[in-house]
Amino acid sequence: MTSPLSDAESKASGTRLKLLATAEELFANEGVKAVSLRRITKQAGQLNASALHYHFGSRDDLIAAILEKRMGVVNKRRLAYLERLQSEGREKEVRALCEVLVYPLASMLKGEDGAPNYVRFLASVFLSTEVNAFALTKGKEDHSLRILANLFLEALPELPVRLVRMRYTVVVRQVIFALADWKDGHAAGSFARFTSLEAYVENLIDMSCAAMRAPVSPSTEKAF
Repeated sequence: MTSPLSDAESKASGTRLKLLATAEELFANEGVKAVSLRRITKQAGQLNASALHYHFGSRDDLIAAILEKRMGVVNKRRLAYLERLQSEGREKEVRALCEVLVYPLASMLKGEDGAPNYVRFLASVFLSTEVNAFALTKGKEDHSLRILANLFLEALPELPVRLVRMRYTVVVRQVIFALADWKDGHAAGSFARFTSLEAYVENLIDMSCAAMRAPVSPSTEKAF
């Protein structure tokens, strides 16, 4: 027989997950700034106006909870891919590293449980002037990204360290926004008319490689 306590805990867990899913979808479709906490609570079917504050606290805490939930999945996939690359001796190949960066996040577009909303949610977080995305994500299931950053440095020893790090940061953002664009375009029918997700992802990997390995102009070399 299920105890009243476990029933209460199960209900609280269900409420928390519903709030997370609703917030992720609304933030993804309308942007972080445009959606009020009150609206999230109402759309999640919660009669108690303080439900969201009870489960998460602030807006930043809610965003951090969504990031932690999804980043854990992506991080696990990246680490598994990295382990395979290392077993194959490919951990210093730039394209292989770009594959590790792109494939796990792109796989969310085919996921279930609202996972396709994640890339657009992530883009909205990085676009928001009210949210410090790097502060919220630092140390939260981002281990694979930090490993990748160091591996890119080893794979591109001919480039200045600061330049590699800057390019990596730009490429990470490029990947997020490009995948969010594909989801928008695919839903509207534009990208779907000329490419599949698989082809789009392969080209995104090609572009990421080109950005990481781009020739360094004299002015850039001087700056770094």
